[in-house]
Amino acid sequence: MNAGERVTAEQLEDPSRYRAILRLLQSCDTSVADLAAEWAPPPGLALDDPIRAAMSRDGLPRTQMHLQSVMTTHPICDERGCEVAREQFDLSVHESDGTRKLFAIAGPLLLTLETGSVWIIDELDAGLHPTLTAALITLFHSNESNPHGAQLIFTTHDTQLLSPRTFRRDQVWFVEKDALERSQLVSLVEYRVRNDAAFGAEYLRGGFGALPSIDWLPEAVAHPADPESGL
Repeated sequence: MNAGERVTAEQLEDPSRYRAILRLLQSCDTSVADLAAEWAPPPGLALDDPIRAAMSRDGLPRTQMHLQSVMTTHPICDERGCEVAREQFDLSVHESDGTRKLFAIAGPLLLTLETGSVWIIDELDAGLHPTLTAALITLFHSNESNPHGAQLIFTTHDTQLLSPRTFRRDQVWFVEKDALERSQLVSLVEYRVRNDAAFGAEYLRGGFGALPSIDWLPEAVAHPADPESGL
């Protein structure tokens, strides 16, 4: 379990936050009907005596417990679409990378909106459908879902998000790397571009820099490496 999954799992203990996390997953077309986290004492408290172990376990806050697994429940439907049963799945074993990613960010995202704080995340779009990523970003643009002015700072390679419908120019920054491998941030404001321009298309054309420098040739992978060259 990664850190985000643990943060979300700890919030499942609170009934109101459990409902909020479940609603978020359900609204993102995951078909998850229920969530449950399974905890265990840390190795040092895994005592041979079951009674003593239970007392140690129940007396510890979740932040000091070992997260064994997160179980998701899905409905089983017949050919008419009617639910006939439910089945549990292990999040880390049976769920897709997208569902795992969504669960991992659900807790931090909701906490950020609730407290009006700043959430910094690398590769927000990794494992998520572009439509879903854009929908999550809109949560921070809405006064209804973000009444306390929480802020989202994230990195992405999804150029579809570079749209004036999603961001103002001053909200978009590019990471440019120089010949000495040093990185600097450059704001979109620094470039002369209309506010309604297709930011993503212009970026891919090289209009804003910050593009990877790919200079290898097909021959580099078409022929065996020269053992004397070390390549």
